[in-house]
Amino acid sequence: MAITDKNALTPSFEAVESWLSGRWEHFFGARFPRDNDDFFSLGGHSLMAIRLITKVHEEFATELSIADIVKHRTRSTLARLIMNRMGDASTQVPQSIPEADRSNPLPLSPTQEYLLFESLLNADQPIYNEVATLHLGDDVDMRPLEQAFNAFISRHEAFRMAFEWESGELNQEVYPVGPVTLPIEDFRGYPADDRENHAGHFASKWSSQPFDLKKPPLIRAFVGLYSQSDTRLHVVAHHLAIDAYTLFDILPKELWALYRAFRHNQPIDLPALRIQYPDIAAWRKKQALSNAPEALAYWKRKLSGYQPFELPGDCPNMGETNAAGAIKVFQLDNELT
Repeated sequence: MAITDKNALTPSFEAVESWLSGRWEHFFGARFPRDNDDFFSLGGHSLMAIRLITKVHEEFATELSIADIVKHRTRSTLARLIMNRMGDASTQVPQSIPEADRSNPLPLSPTQEYLLFESLLNADQPIYNEVATLHLGDDVDMRPLEQAFNAFISRHEAFRMAFEWESGELNQEVYPVGPVTLPIEDFRGYPADDRENHAGHFASKWSSQPFDLKKPPLIRAFVGLYSQSDTRLHVVAHHLAIDAYTLFDILPKELWALYRAFRHNQPIDLPALRIQYPDIAAWRKKQALSNAPEALAYWKRKLSGYQPFELPGDCPNMGETNAAGAIKVFQLDNELT
């Protein structure tokens, strides 16, 4: 049960801080968290922050961002921010987002518009293909696994969206999709000491194949056989249809629940989804349009008198996007951080 509802009084600071203590305990196992326990120092990360933001939304009908969590890392500072947001009507969000009208093409959220533009601009580079690998172990029954994957796609409309842009309007529409097959790739024939290398090259090339954003589903997978006791499901989805929280938290949990139900011929024990991402996208678009005149006027005032300029860089701008990169590990001293 939420601490607040539309008929309740605003909760006290102590109640909000106590609720956050429960979140800290759930995330970090800190049964008696201290006031100055830092969310990120305790092991928090971006996925955990998204989960916290979602819970705050459900509990207090208040919207936070990851930047808010970064700036307000302790329970007490975050509790004060939530209290301030609850008193600010502009940051309140409805407890119940309305269902969008699906009789017509649906609008994109501002974030989706940006992602679609970037995807079309860099159509030959899979910069928004999000990948995950699920380790399934041994004794995997392929038929219920394939049934579970299809049921997951059917359950979430975001994977069944087709995007339209050529008419000058950016729209998305939900479509039914036919059965999706799970190809099997057998890597067991490679030497054990070189198997991961061969499988990695294959998976990298496979996951780099672009999606046709006009033809759902925007998710695909294959099953990799690594050994008698090591079977893995490799998944790739377009970022227009999935975020990191869904990819690494919701997908594994729901896929396992669906697989178990199909394998043992049991009822599917998953709650019905009252709203889908297209509903959220339509609501966010409406919010953005209602705030657009005020936001535009604000930035015109802030940027008045400024002239465009080139930011200095340590290398020349080559005029093209390149996704190549590397990981470099280094430490920053305490004084700097």
